[in-house]
Amino acid sequence: MKSVEDLIRELEELKRDHFWLDEDCWYSCPMSGHCCNDNAPIVCDCGADKHNAKVDAIIATLKE
Repeated sequence: MKSVEDLIRELEELKRDHFWLDEDCWYSCPMSGHCCNDNAPIVCDCGADKHNAKVDAIIATLKE
């Protein structure tokens, strides 16, 4: 059986980076730092923030 610490480490590894497309930076997430769409609002549009928030919530529950 895995320890809580092991599970937390594994969950941390499941976190995502913001999407960016090297070939065409127009389609990169504005939060990635690689988006060349100057009109895009500086908010996550790739789902990484939402996914990582869920992972963080699970981690917080395990730490209780």
